[in-house]
Amino acid sequence: MIGLGLTAVKLKVAANNGARVWINGALQQDFLKADNAFSYWTNTTDVKPGVLVAGQNIIAVSNTAGSQDTGFDLDLVYTASAPFAANKVGCKTFSLFSHLEAAAPFATRASKPTWKYFGGGKANPKGPWNQGTFDDSAWSQGAPPLGFGAAAGFNWTTALADNSAAVTKGRAAYFFRYKLCLSADVLASIGTPTLTVLSNDGAQIFVNKASVFNDFTKDHAPTYWNTVKLLTKKKLLVAGTNIIAAKVSNAAGSTDSGFDLDITYLSHAPLAASPSVCA
Repeated sequence: MIGLGLTAVKLKVAANNGARVWINGALQQDFLKADNAFSYWTNTTDVKPGVLVAGQNIIAVSNTAGSQDTGFDLDLVYTASAPFAANKVGCKTFSLFSHLEAAAPFATRASKPTWKYFGGGKANPKGPWNQGTFDDSAWSQGAPPLGFGAAAGFNWTTALADNSAAVTKGRAAYFFRYKLCLSADVLASIGTPTLTVLSNDGAQIFVNKASVFNDFTKDHAPTYWNTVKLLTKKKLLVAGTNIIAAKVSNAAGSTDSGFDLDITYLSHAPLAASPSVCA
């Protein structure tokens, strides 16, 4: 977690032998083919402006190991008259849906998003259901978690239609949509957001029609959370309206199904005062 105000940041790498270093997907150092002994510091470079963001930053390294020994270390340093607050001190996880602290699932939070949903049988929605142009006005709506059946430890906020008798083979599916509105200021400050998914059984998740996760053919019980994944793809979320869509499978003979989803960010304080609901 990094706050605002950092300038003139240097990336220091100690490696034996070479290494490549990325920050938020942007290549910062590339001496992977080098053959050198380990030392502090093998390579020091300036971090390019705009690479580090307020919030969560992902640092990734590829280190060569083609000899009898290898090693790696890394640091980010800055120059200032006094130290900034230490990383992660006071940082909390907040939901992009409500900008409330995401320490608990939606089932126990005061503010919950309202999802549009469809299905439960073999029929699929007609049209591009995971895109912004799709008309979901005829779909049902409800707050998460949404589901049916007596999954251990779950009280569904919204009851989905029980399709267990209708599915004799293969998989049925429920479809979910949510319009998430983000201001340009919030989008610029969230860093790398984290996707968390509860699903029973598997699910395929889309953000602005791009598939970001898929275990649709898997069978598993619901838990907070079945899936935790960093959304590292650049420009996945946009300023304005974002369509978050999910297709949740229900295997033949299943007696329960369920769904919940959150997208979170790290910050010292929430980045907006009200839920991100589109007009």
